[in-house]
Amino acid sequence: MPSYSLRERRECPNCHCASRLDVCSFCGNKTELISKWSVRFQVKINGKVINKRLSGFCNREDAEQGYKKFISENNALSSKTFEKIFDEYITKMQRTLKGATIYNKRNIFQLHILPYFKEKYIQDLTKTDILNWRSQLLGYVSPKTNKPFSIKYINNIRAELCAYLNFVQEYYDLPNIVLNIKPLKKSNEKVKEMNFYDFEEFKKLLYQINRTKNEKKRVLYYAFFCTLYYTGARVGEILALSDDDIDLYNNTLDINKSLTRKTLNDDKYKITSPKNLSSIRKISLPNKLVVALRQFLEWKRKYNVGSQFLFGGDAPLSPYSYTLALKKYSSLARIKVIRIHDFRHSHASLLINLGANVALVSKRLGHTNTQQTLNTYSHLFPNSEQEIIKLINRNCS
Repeated sequence: MPSYSLRERRECPNCHCASRLDVCSFCGNKTELISKWSVRFQVKINGKVINKRLSGFCNREDAEQGYKKFISENNALSSKTFEKIFDEYITKMQRTLKGATIYNKRNIFQLHILPYFKEKYIQDLTKTDILNWRSQLLGYVSPKTNKPFSIKYINNIRAELCAYLNFVQEYYDLPNIVLNIKPLKKSNEKVKEMNFYDFEEFKKLLYQINRTKNEKKRVLYYAFFCTLYYTGARVGEILALSDDDIDLYNNTLDINKSLTRKTLNDDKYKITSPKNLSSIRKISLPNKLVVALRQFLEWKRKYNVGSQFLFGGDAPLSPYSYTLALKKYSSLARIKVIRIHDFRHSHASLLINLGANVALVSKRLGHTNTQQTLNTYSHLFPNSEQEIIKLINRNCS
């Protein structure tokens, strides 16, 4: 805290010389009583704490303003908390990042980062603070799964904190201390198995959907799950489709947008551009999917269902409806229940089992490059040494 003090002295109004006498010893003029205020405080500059004194103020109010001005000009971080700079960070990130990304950032910070750091002054953060915070994360139990957070999830939270401190380093020239702390190793954590439907399981699912007496549910969910399975498109990309994105003459699907329900206002959903440039693509459709979509579109025209959204009409199909339908039909088919996103894995598995190369799989999934595809699905490709030897013996003898 700053300390203010008052010092009185005499000064000649003519030559401005300080004097203890009533008359200036140089010019003989009568001296005047001058009151001057000063302020003492400690401040951290370039990581070092120094003692500072500002003096020569006519009154306490001027001294207070002088102190605030010095802090503002020479050490802007000293009065800024972690939470205050986070608000600046989010404001700037909104100019370049999608709303869904901002939504996820805010969620992670509000749940796992701000509760620990928000009242701390950003320049006072230490490596010990970061390590203690991470130790707390390791002790948390997820309310959804009733299990501790995975190492991967904790590292993702660390990455969000690191991105925030990169911003602080860029704008306030304060070193990012998280860079000195390595991510946790995942070697001791059990790797989750990828979940997907093989073709036989998917046929059982379609069989149960076809038995549905309700015509609307039958044609809707048959076409919806076929589109997921035979295209590998992200669910947001499929929900954003309009009737015009289907070309049943050339048997193609035009993916050029995505739907998200992670919005920054009260909107129920928002249509955005796809995840990346490579996600804008045309997908060729197999005959089975073309037949399912044609029947579905004929039903829509028969009952005058809106064309703004292929699956839904005037509004997109709700997550509650299709997740509930998947649970119902998979239970009737006596097959495992998978996530909607796992249909994307199912399509990749189907392509790989049919002998598709990594470039084709990558293109259909809309991946940025083939390395991304290999990082996700390398274990599905037939690449063991014995399988390679068999191929050499079969084709090179």
